[in-house]
Amino acid sequence: RVVIAAGDYNCQIPAGENVSANSVAIEVGASLTVDLTGALTLVGDTISIENFGTLTNNGELDIESDELGLSVEIGEFINGPTGTIEAEERVAGVNEDGGVFQNNGDLLASSYFNAIAVRIVNGPATNDGSILINKADGDAIAISTNGSLTNRATINIGQSDDVEDDIEDHGIDNRGVFSPGFSPGTLSFTNDLDFSENSILIIKVQGTTSNAFDQILGGGNINISDATLNATITYSPTDGDRIVILNANTISGTFQDINPALPAGWFVDYTVAGEVALVFNAALPVELVYFAASKIAEVVLLEWQTASESNNRGFDMLHSIDGLDWRNIGFVAGNVNAQESNSYAFTHSKPVIGDNYYRLRQLDFDGQYSDSAIRTVKFDGTTAGF
Repeated sequence: RVVIAAGDYNCQIPAGENVSANSVAIEVGASLTVDLTGALTLVGDTISIENFGTLTNNGELDIESDELGLSVEIGEFINGPTGTIEAEERVAGVNEDGGVFQNNGDLLASSYFNAIAVRIVNGPATNDGSILINKADGDAIAISTNGSLTNRATINIGQSDDVEDDIEDHGIDNRGVFSPGFSPGTLSFTNDLDFSENSILIIKVQGTTSNAFDQILGGGNINISDATLNATITYSPTDGDRIVILNANTISGTFQDINPALPAGWFVDYTVAGEVALVFNAALPVELVYFAASKIAEVVLLEWQTASESNNRGFDMLHSIDGLDWRNIGFVAGNVNAQESNSYAFTHSKPVIGDNYYRLRQLDFDGQYSDSAIRTVKFDGTTAGF
């Protein structure tokens, strides 16, 4: 057992050194730093950071514990850009309770016997690196009380069995790359999930059965208005296949972009309340080549092109000032049935100061419709009123 006693003590594991211990306790005001190429291996118990203690890892932490693997209690843990952590535990791989957890490097967490891989009880956790949860017999990420998790980089959650991953009690503010499964997997949560600041949602689809595609199941609201969808579809679909990738009480907004573009015949369906789905229709009414929005003096020019059209009544021009509430500002008739390319344009003469969001709503003669990705134009000066 290693104890770094209370006080202004700063211990270091220097480069090239490998230290092994049954447990490590960092007490009030003390600190431990693992340097680049240094290593700390823990077998059996816990690394505990208590009462304003600090652990900084720039090397390697290897934790195999029967209890809490890495416990941050009113202390601070920083995993540096060169730091790597492997945590395999029976209670919780990483337990943050009233402290600060900042991951800038690589974290690989696993849990067994109905345990939690990452538990955030009371305090902030931020990911600017990579978190991979490759097995979770219990919850993959549990966030409770006043806990919060902000993701500005990459989180991949998967499992090697059929147990679903849960985010409990509180939601996630995602600002980076988020993958709900690990080829594939299910992520469940009870409150809100916010994809913000140009975040990316990665979805893999290998079939139509519930265990063959990534999906997010929520009890609150999922906000995707600032998100980009990155979907990989690797099976041979049939007409009418509908894959629900997001299911919550409410869905706010639509994906601002889909990159890369979906394979031919696939489109994103927002028509069912509380759902976002990938739908396959071999005879799509309109094949959209591109959609662009450009600021020209004090107006916005919308331009788009289709490769083919079938049963196409036309396009509603939708405008929003927040990416959530939309207003129809015009209509452009389609070419009904066309196998050749057609170009279209529309001018919005009264944009607002600030952000202007645009999308196309393609309308069929049978009442069906589909929405395009969102485009944004910002005005800093004076414009005509909306």
